[in-house]
Amino acid sequence: MRYRTAMVEEVCDSKVMYDTEFEAELACAKKSWAAVPYKCPGTNHFHITHKNKAERLGFGGRVMKCPKCEKLVKRRGASKHIGKCHGD
Repeated sequence: MRYRTAMVEEVCDSKVMYDTEFEAELACAKKSWAAVPYKCPGTNHFHITHKNKAERLGFGGRVMKCPKCEKLVKRRGASKHIGKCHGD
């Protein structure tokens, strides 16, 4: 297995991971929007993304790092997490 950089791990934490390209293709077929699978750089798994590049949010579009515990949390509801977070 290749060494995974911190940035790859953070990006992967914000996405659904699929073990095979076939699983990712099945997930694409179930989406209501046009999706395509891609192999995650430096890893052995796959993610899916919007086929239309203009619709892609990218890392940080839907998640943020908690300033107290540095965990990735969804932006929607982040204030609730931050309010209860003790930094651990």
